[in-house]
Amino acid sequence: MQLEEVRSWDRGHCNKGTIFKFPKSEFLLEVEESEEAPSFYGAGLYMEVDDVDDWYRKAVAQRIQIKQPISDTSYGHRSFKMEDPNGLTIGLFQYI
Repeated sequence: MQLEEVRSWDRGHCNKGTIFKFPKSEFLLEVEESEEAPSFYGAGLYMEVDDVDDWYRKAVAQRIQIKQPISDTSYGHRSFKMEDPNGLTIGLFQYI
């Protein structure tokens, strides 16, 4: 997704993560130690972006799995959803 990486670490299985920078904030993705494999059923990460159409074009060009094509919603968002390699739904939107 071409986000700026602030910091990343890999200290072995279930001890890795990355902090990404957005224009006005940062967020952390982290793998935590667990007895079971992570389950993302029903979970998702949703982020507001300035140009969702541009993000969609980039995701498609990089062959990222699209779960919901870009569209306008009845509640005032233009959005799409994609899936990361671990099955987490990531949605990007902008207000219209």
